Amino acid sequence: HLNVQSLYMRSHEEPKNKIDDIYTVMCNENKMDIVCVTETWLNDTVADNQLKMDGFSIYRRDRESFGGGILIYYKDDLACTRYNDCEPQSSEILCMSIKCISRCVFIVLCYRPPNQSAEQKNVFLTNLQNCVESIRQYNPDHIFILGDFNDSCQLWDSLHENSELKRKLVDWSQLNDFKQIISEPTFYTPHSANLLDL
Repeated sequence: HLNVQSLYMRSHEEPKNKIDDIYTVMCNENKMDIVCVTETWLNDTVADNQLKMDGFSIYRRDRESFGGGILIYYKDDLACTRYNDCEPQSSEILCMSIKCISRCVFIVLCYRPPNQSAEQKNVFLTNLQNCVESIRQYNPDHIFILGDFNDSCQLWDSLHENSELKRKLVDWSQLNDFKQIISEPTFYTPHSANLLDL
């Protein structure tokens, strides 16, 4: 997962800059089959073929207003399917499955913007719950949820006193039998270190 804060430059710069970096570092050097991208800042003026990487296809979901947006690059030889029916209208959540031999794995990519109202936070958590319930109807072997949740905390197993969602996301994860894989901060500033990317 990468938060790119604009995948496609809207200036006179060549749009391939960040895409080439993703391809070189993630796909060639690290041999990733799937790359999930948040904060693409794309809109309908950018066509899919402008985002192409050799040997990869994409699923994308743009935000109607400025900012946000999510996208998944996946290798062409993977048996992937997008599940629009599991994606809520009012949250940036994208769902796809991968058939791996006899197993079915779902990937759920999320972006939750910071500084939401209490109502918007509740809507996001409700939409995430509804999404997972919809996916479970397909009897997947595994579900991976990842992305930028903008829920500033230093440690996952903490009281989350300073995080936007408090303990709600942690409690939801435990209730739904999800395990947190990332345990260290993913976002650093000169004055803080936070776990944003879950």
